[in-house]
Amino acid sequence: MDQGFSYGDIIVIGAIAAFILLRYRAMLGETGERDDMPHQAPSTTTPDFERVILLPSARAAAAAADKKDEEIGEKYGSLAENFVAMRGIDREFAPDEFMTGARTAYEMVIGAFSKGDRETLKMLLSDTLYKQFDASLTAAEESGRHDDTTLVAITKSEFSEAQLKGSTATIAVDFVSEQIHLVRDAEGTILEGNPSHAAPVEDRWVFTRNLANADPNWQIIET
Repeated sequence: MDQGFSYGDIIVIGAIAAFILLRYRAMLGETGERDDMPHQAPSTTTPDFERVILLPSARAAAAAADKKDEEIGEKYGSLAENFVAMRGIDREFAPDEFMTGARTAYEMVIGAFSKGDRETLKMLLSDTLYKQFDASLTAAEESGRHDDTTLVAITKSEFSEAQLKGSTATIAVDFVSEQIHLVRDAEGTILEGNPSHAAPVEDRWVFTRNLANADPNWQIIET
């Protein structure tokens, strides 16, 4: 039998090879077109899977928040439940940081009242409480006598009550401090008190804030 391919076979094989070559080139062309396309900027929206699956940083933040809640439970006893509920509305709320701010506010209010600094008082006090302080300052100015109080030290500050109604938090703090109380006339002469004598003073101040609001400042509603 004659070996090799017939002329007809060669034509068929050539046609098949040409078809395969054209398909291969077409595939390469599509790939090249994709490579030549400009790269799109990463989407700024959060993919759906990221909304469901916490990323490592989010998991770490959640773990830290849970740990903070546990620490509050261990440290604050009967008040912890309300503190944790407050953190459920505002994760930035932390009792320790609140207490630091409360002590600062205590110092500022005492100093502002002694100096007649109404702007500072208005910033820190509720409208109702500010009106009471303003009335006292006005009466002192009219009488020509005013209280001069120096806060020597805050010797103790502790939470006495914490409530949450809706998104409004109310926290009461008991302060014990050493203060020097004087009464001066319009010229600054001491009418009452001893500038060398500091007496212990016990106060309960009440602070409030709507935790759902962006404003992080608390107002004093009772002193």
